[in-house]
Amino acid sequence: MKKKTEYILIDTCEECEFYKEAEKIAIELTEHVTFIPTKWVLDQLYQRVHYHYDEKQYVELVLMINQIRADKGIRFGSI
Repeated sequence: MKKKTEYILIDTCEECEFYKEAEKIAIELTEHVTFIPTKWVLDQLYQRVHYHYDEKQYVELVLMINQIRADKGIRFGSI
């Protein structure tokens, strides 16, 4: 489990040294999938994700992101 301070620094993960490059890409993907009406997952991001994750892992990441988003939306009425 990550330290509490690591969760606080997600917004500035690009500058954080304790996140691995693959983790930074996963956080960026999360932001784009979560805000897909305004951000989209552009080809450039897709290529960076695939540098660190294979197709199966990519699909699993997107499914997890959407599952968490749906769960939070149902609980807090924001879907």
